[in-house]
Formats: sequence, C-alpha cells, structure tokens
Amino acid sequence: MLDAERFLRLGATVKLRLTGDELRALGFVIPMAALAGYVGAHKLVEPRAPSSAGSYELVGPVTHIRDGDTFEVSGVPVRIANLDCAERGTVAGDNATALMRRIASSATVSCSLEGRRSYDREIGICDIPGVGDVGEAMISAGACARWRW
Repeated sequence: MLDAERFLRLGATVKLRLTGDELRALGFVIPMAALAGYVGAHKLVEPRAPSSAGSYELVGPVTHIRDGDTFEVSGVPVRIANLDCAERGTVAGDNATALMRRIASSATVSCSLEGRRSYDREIGICDIPGVGDVGEAMISAGACARWRW
C-alpha cells in the first residue's frame, strides 16, 4: 500500500463516502477555511479613530514603500500630504524613494488622514518616532519639494 503523500503526488483521485453529519460539518468547515484564507491574505487594520474635522488617525507599521511620497501602513496606501517628489524611474525620484526606505521601512507611523483620497491612497500627515513629520524630513533632506494644492 502506498503512503498518502506519495499517493496524492501521483495525481490519484480520492473518493470519500461521507455520512450526513460529516457533510453538514464540511458545510461549515469549508466556508470557514475560505474565510480564514481571505482574512490571512488581507491584512486587517485597526479601525481608524476620528480625530478632528473629518480626519482620522491610522497607526501601524509601514508595510511597503511605493515611492518618495507614498507608503502603505498595515496595507493602507497613504500619500504624504505635504510632499511633492519626483516620480520613480527618474534619478530624483529614485533618490527620494531610497531616502523614504531609509526613513520609514519597518517603522511604526502615526498618520492623521484628512478624509480625502488621491487615486487609491488616503492623504495624510505622518509622524515617525525619532524622525517627526515624514514630509518635513523629506523636504529638509532636499529629496522632495513642498506639495502645494
């Protein structure tokens, strides 16, 4: 007799005979497994707490740096409100992205989101302990200009 692992590697079809109780149990288990897979693939973010005048606070780890003026906080894209950086693919844009990586990679940030969006991104001002306002740090370093809208 083949062991189960080798049997399945050979591409064999497995047929099971289940009782009514077992089928009902699978009716619960399969959707729960699908839900667990969905939740695992989509990071859940703590609800944002209202702050002042339509803004919200988002606190969490920086999980991805998109470019010099956008990163993701626990999977939520945030466009830094006071920054205007060159686009990635340009020398200035690549330098700004590299600086943002040095400043924010794996940091825990606190963002005050304005309630406005730009494309798929929330717009806000973010602070990192020991750095302060991320936008001001990028401007002070000469990597980006102040965003005027």
